[in-house]
Amino acid sequence: MSERKLWIIKLPLSLQEEMRIYSIRHGMKIWEAIDEAVEDYFQTYQTKGVIDPNITGEQENTGKWTIQISPDKYKALKHLAIELEVSIFDVINTALYRLLAKESND
Repeated sequence: MSERKLWIIKLPLSLQEEMRIYSIRHGMKIWEAIDEAVEDYFQTYQTKGVIDPNITGEQENTGKWTIQISPDKYKALKHLAIELEVSIFDVINTALYRLLAKESND
């Protein structure tokens, strides 16, 4: 495993809980589920072109959450956020929501 950095993000509390449940259900650590969400988001972006984050701006009932992420993934998220002209938090929130939505549609 490559070196991972701690990153404090602000997420809706319900999303934090859903990601914990997803991780447990799939026998993953939370960072593995986050990696899966980010990789899936990048893959969709590369194959389908621009996909606007559907989760933007301030959200209600949020809390800080410390996650582990590789420096390379963080940089890629940051570049994508700049390209889409949104906050990096909007990109990570959207990636996590998309992962959970994908599972519920399967």
